[in-house]
Amino acid sequence: MGHWPGDQEEKKEKGISREENLQLGKGAGEHHAQEILTLSKNFILKPGPSYEQRFLERDVQLNKVGNTTYKLIIGKVKPSDQGQLYCEAAEWIEDPDGTWKDISSKQTQRTSLAVVSQGRDLPVDITAAAGHSLAEGDTLQLSCVVGAPKSSSRHFEVTWLLNEREVARVDPHGVLMWEEEYQERAKLGQLRASKPSNTVYVLTIYEVGLKDKGTYQCSVSEMKTPGDLHSIQTNVSSGIQVNVKPTVHLIFPKEHHIPTWYLLFAESHMRLAVSTSTPQVTVGDPLILHCQVQGATSPVSLRWWHLPPQHPGHRVLVATVEQDGSQSLGSAYQDGGARGSLRLEKGSSGTFTLVIPSTLDEDDGGQYRCEVTQWSRGRNWTEKGEAAVTVSSMAANLYGVQ
Repeated sequence: MGHWPGDQEEKKEKGISREENLQLGKGAGEHHAQEILTLSKNFILKPGPSYEQRFLERDVQLNKVGNTTYKLIIGKVKPSDQGQLYCEAAEWIEDPDGTWKDISSKQTQRTSLAVVSQGRDLPVDITAAAGHSLAEGDTLQLSCVVGAPKSSSRHFEVTWLLNEREVARVDPHGVLMWEEEYQERAKLGQLRASKPSNTVYVLTIYEVGLKDKGTYQCSVSEMKTPGDLHSIQTNVSSGIQVNVKPTVHLIFPKEHHIPTWYLLFAESHMRLAVSTSTPQVTVGDPLILHCQVQGATSPVSLRWWHLPPQHPGHRVLVATVEQDGSQSLGSAYQDGGARGSLRLEKGSSGTFTLVIPSTLDEDDGGQYRCEVTQWSRGRNWTEKGEAAVTVSSMAANLYGVQ
């Protein structure tokens, strides 16, 4: 049976008479037993050596219930209390000379006591990356750090809480589950929960709103094995109070001229530079395109489009990168067949690179457009840029056809 420290553990035994004494102890075997309390035949209570101080503090007591039942109470149990608990009763007789001798003794069956730690070796800390006071549209990033020893061989389930209500849960396998009210925002890339390591968990909210303010905590439960439904122990971090300030919207009457300073404040300073390191290639050669994003003050999403010259006004989605870094390919590029497996890479300078390993035919030539969208404070801006490539057949190159 398991108990939290601070609970009380009881042990009863029947069949004690005035000619008997009672001893309550614990241990794995006869030679390792520890005496907890002894009630002598003269009704004198004596604690074992390890329990003397706690007996004086009345954390260890023996109560008599009726004529034949005694109850052991251990208050504020500790890990050192765990083990096999039992009760031993001895029967005594008095000789004519007035001396007492024990003539028989009997032990009860042993009862296992397990004391579960209340997170003492499961410290949990929560931090915010950019302070606790944000404006609408800002990004909130919280980190939950588990400071447990030997963490690599342990299994944790982490739950993110806002005002003590669940937001998301990451199970020991790393599977993420959002609460229903957050699922749509997660699909739109506005929320992200990740597990960089077994001891670090990150919650990111892009474009925070007033509904995101409150007290955030992370709850960490340790499982014996990843598939267990019940935890060994759980600890909850302290709370971080996050404040979200509303955005002030300036409204000008239609007949009034909107001040230039407001337009400058409202616009984005994001700029794009789109280029290619393969402006002219032969069928089968790779295409490499670059989209450098400058001046973005918040996470961006990016889309690569192909504008085939043989179909004016038509565009084909090549690939996307969402705000949270997740990537996907357009339907025409998903099979990874003759073109090979497309790659999307992001450099440290804010440059997004698209690599098409092998051009399929001349139709892969034309304009490639990079379209980048930035969200900030409830608004968004989109910038576009294009680069042209020419794909020639081997025959055209052989005969010098341009």
